[in-house]
Amino acid sequence: MYRDFNETVKSLCPSKKWTTKLSSAGLVYFHFGHNVIAEVIGRSADDSVVKTLFDKVYENFVEEVDGIDNGIDPYPDKPR
Repeated sequence: MYRDFNETVKSLCPSKKWTTKLSSAGLVYFHFGHNVIAEVIGRSADDSVVKTLFDKVYENFVEEVDGIDNGIDPYPDKPR
């Protein structure tokens, strides 16, 4: 059975820039995030505002969860 998972936002959507390996939370966000954001703000999932919010939430929150879940150091040498 194939148990290795190395997908990133960029590997699933080449137009995106993020290369942090997705955690289960990141994968769920990738697949359902547009719909959830659209529902919360009352717009369609393909609205430009929804797309912008999706990117901002991923970049400033979900990517951090992905990094923590995959054991990526939050800083290279010393804490900032």
